[in-house]
Amino acid sequence: MDQAAHHEKSRAAFSSVLWSAFLTGIKIWAGVKTGSLGIISEALHSGLDLMAAGMTFYAVRIAARPGGNGPAPDHLRMDCLGGHRPPVLQ
Repeated sequence: MDQAAHHEKSRAAFSSVLWSAFLTGIKIWAGVKTGSLGIISEALHSGLDLMAAGMTFYAVRIAARPGGNGPAPDHLRMDCLGGHRPPVLQ
């Protein structure tokens, strides 16, 4: 895969991290401001989404590295793990 494709994937993953952080922050603020446990609970759930987005961003960055000479290069393992870790958090 060429460098431009990896850059686009990385940008999309980073954008997901930023938006997740923004939404989590807004929900925490709203929950504290109103004292609503429901909104605070939703903010905690959004925090898990933020963690998943962060892991995906990390996996995309590692997967962009060139492979090694060994039987299971790191970038192949990260492709697999990056796809499985976010659903585990749900």
